[in-house]
Amino acid sequence: MLLEDRQDQIIVSDINGNVDTKPKTEYFLLKYLDFEGKRIFYQFNKNSWIQETYNEGIFNLVYKDASMQLRDAEKVVFCINFHRQNPTSKHRLQPFEELFTKNFTEKLETDVLKSILKAFDHRLKFVNDGIEVDDRFSVDKNGQAYQKFDGIWRTICIVANTSQTNDRFNIDTVIGNIEINAKSLEIIAKVMFLLKPNMKDSVFTSQLSKDNKEQLKRDGF
Repeated sequence: MLLEDRQDQIIVSDINGNVDTKPKTEYFLLKYLDFEGKRIFYQFNKNSWIQETYNEGIFNLVYKDASMQLRDAEKVVFCINFHRQNPTSKHRLQPFEELFTKNFTEKLETDVLKSILKAFDHRLKFVNDGIEVDDRFSVDKNGQAYQKFDGIWRTICIVANTSQTNDRFNIDTVIGNIEINAKSLEIIAKVMFLLKPNMKDSVFTSQLSKDNKEQLKRDGF
């Protein structure tokens, strides 16, 4: 529960009676004012709700027949507060729908990339920022390519076959029809290029570090 409200922090007591100091954010105010330090649970309607996990600030979200886990506590709490503060608005669920759909789509796009590139699993590593290739190159979520040079990721310009990146395709999901954007197709094209680089491409080779160029030659490219 909330013991003291200061300018930029709050003094709270958890369910075990332990006193602690927390930053004065919407998340901590909701948790200790309305939920007395217990896990936050809020139901928007019969098909939509959120439940905080046993890890503080991490939430399970349910929307229609889909579910996901999200670590952005402030955005989740914004959805809760907006819904509570606008009881008569027909748009009161909109922030939650948008938050869920955005993150669901990002996860779906990652799953699509993994499915398309499954044959190269042994050479790829999916990380938060994108896809690493042979621990030597990577492509981030914005389609920017990198090479690892002296242990540091440095940008590199590659000319991949992205002639189809203006295309878009849709997938039917449990929350409705989701559009996979052109950026995912661009990422696929660049990853494929880095999996089998064209060493006659002077734009590409002129940017390579000496070690990467020699390693690619040893790999038979």
